[in-house]
Amino acid sequence: IDSTLSPAKKTVLFAPPVLEKVFEPFEGENEIFLPAQNSLGKISAEYILAYPPGSPIIAPGERINAVALEYLSHLYSGGAQILSSRGSYPQSVAVFEEKD
Repeated sequence: IDSTLSPAKKTVLFAPPVLEKVFEPFEGENEIFLPAQNSLGKISAEYILAYPPGSPIIAPGERINAVALEYLSHLYSGGAQILSSRGSYPQSVAVFEEKD
């Protein structure tokens, strides 16, 4: 089975700044769904994780960064199961619509 797996890409993930605590409501913020490639810089409204092991790569309240999106894309293209709490990934990512 090891011969069928692609070699692991070494990626160092940096924790993005958390803008809000997960348990605090985003008052006046609407959730919208954007294609993953358009979610860069937006505030996540959902957990996105790779299974196994099931550890979140993006959590609600985090600003989505390029490193996390590239890592998710790499895992997905390598056959990993990517789960999201809204069930939208990989077609889209739930983000909070920010007011100007």
